[in-house]
Amino acid sequence: MIAIAGGKGGCGKTTTALGVGAALPGRPLVVDADWDLPNLHRLAAVYQDGDGNRFQDANAPESTTPPTVDAEPVRIERLGELAVVPAPETRGECEVVEWLARFCGTERDADGRVDSGHADSGDADSKPILVDCPAGASPDATAPLSTADATLLVTTPNPAAIRDTMKTAAMARTLDAPPVGTVVVGADAPPEGIGGALDAPVVGCVPTANPPVLDRAGVAAAYRAVGTQIDDRRATDC
Repeated sequence: MIAIAGGKGGCGKTTTALGVGAALPGRPLVVDADWDLPNLHRLAAVYQDGDGNRFQDANAPESTTPPTVDAEPVRIERLGELAVVPAPETRGECEVVEWLARFCGTERDADGRVDSGHADSGDADSKPILVDCPAGASPDATAPLSTADATLLVTTPNPAAIRDTMKTAAMARTLDAPPVGTVVVGADAPPEGIGGALDAPVVGCVPTANPPVLDRAGVAAAYRAVGTQIDDRRATDC
């Protein structure tokens, strides 16, 4: 399980989770653990009508009703085999860790991490799991990191965003979910020294684009390159 994390809200974490997920082989799953600002369903363009039927529409207004979460993740047709799990309707339904275990695996290992090898839809090799995490260093942000195996850092090239991402990187290491790389969103090239500052190599730069961002050729190509590197690392670690 890879946590998609960054120090600032709006840095592109959710877009990166979807973009990298769509680029990975197997049956990738992206879970929304950012319960304060849940927008995975909106960027994935998954909604629900008045009769409870799900539909997908990239041009639907933001006020459209999000889908009710049930036992089945929602496959995003325009993103291949990728499926998503939106945030629950109410935070009181369960804790984040239990939420991740519900959709990503039926049990946790000895270290308290979700054992994705027991996932209902396949083993860890066939179903990469990405978790869209809250920004910052609050308890809400630490919970999903504490269950992940690794972290993919996301930042914009803004110096303040990079400084905040340094804190996220340190937190991820403390929680034993070390960064595997950094994605710089809104840049054609990485800022000088960013890999050293975060102690995590830059695995991709995603250009600025108008929405729907994931439908833009340059953005999709950038995330495919990131996905290749992440998949190579997963294969090496297995």
